[in-house]
Amino acid sequence: MGKGPVHAKGSRAHRTYREYQDEDNLSWERRFWSRVDKNGPIHPVLGTKCWDWRGQTMVGGYGQFSFNGRTYTAHSLSYQMAKGALTPGQGALHKCDRRKCVNPDHLFAGTAKDNAEDMARKGRAAGQKLTADDVREIIVARRAGIRASVVARMYGVCANTIGDITRGHTWSHIDKTTPE
Repeated sequence: MGKGPVHAKGSRAHRTYREYQDEDNLSWERRFWSRVDKNGPIHPVLGTKCWDWRGQTMVGGYGQFSFNGRTYTAHSLSYQMAKGALTPGQGALHKCDRRKCVNPDHLFAGTAKDNAEDMARKGRAAGQKLTADDVREIIVARRAGIRASVVARMYGVCANTIGDITRGHTWSHIDKTTPE
């Protein structure tokens, strides 16, 4: 895959942002920024204003922007205009957790795994059944020799979830050392 803006459906554009910039004399970039309100709320942790997308949104609330026959997520395009192209497998993730925010200072590059870990760390994973304390208790139970299927029934999840936790495939950001 080539480097360039991330297409809303995950594929890459054939040309980079800079190539479009040269071709269109920045007309699409001016159109993009005309849809941004830089007077959004001040984020309590970051201490700076969110820049709210006022253009079209996708299902789920993320901004979208189309030019040259392609549709892009607005926050990814903002990130790439400010900080450069994303590498394959990366997306622009929100520090502020506001889907409409396109402030490049509120965005960082990361993978789907990074995003899932960020969501879990902030306690906002959709459908999340387990808490960090649950995960620590699961590790203790497994170290004590309790079968994964038994632990899974205790927490209302499947045995594969317990296996993923104990192997570090999920919840890897949680300190799994045994509490004293």
